[in-house]
Amino acid sequence: MVGFENRMEAERLLEAFRERLAKFGLELYPEKTRLIESGRFAGQDREKRGEGKPDTFTFLGFTHYCGKRRSNGSFIVWRKTAKKPVVAKLHAIKAELRRHMHESVADVGAWLQKFATGYYHYHAVPGNIDRLSVFRQRLGRL
Repeated sequence: MVGFENRMEAERLLEAFRERLAKFGLELYPEKTRLIESGRFAGQDREKRGEGKPDTFTFLGFTHYCGKRRSNGSFIVWRKTAKKPVVAKLHAIKAELRRHMHESVADVGAWLQKFATGYYHYHAVPGNIDRLSVFRQRLGRL
């Protein structure tokens, strides 16, 4: 994820990056690589063109999207935990809990506490409290 003020700079970097990777026999995934319009004026510019809200993208387990702070209305890139990895993680936890069903409650609880603490430390970012609450609720059901 790299940000630029104008599209020409972004396109120039993307081309240079593709060339650099090609020197090592590597390439970008075309379906995962794209240029999106983002930034403090993206919403206004897209609205003028009749294109709707700015695009979102998912990176490192978060869905990133343009927004404004409630306090002063300034631009911010909000991050919410992406749904797909959460569902997969909950399925994995359920399977792991089934595997350790006959162990002591203290051991399973200690393992679950370590996992949950790490999960919350990674996903505890401003604006993501609702997704963390849903995760805690679903984790409690397991």
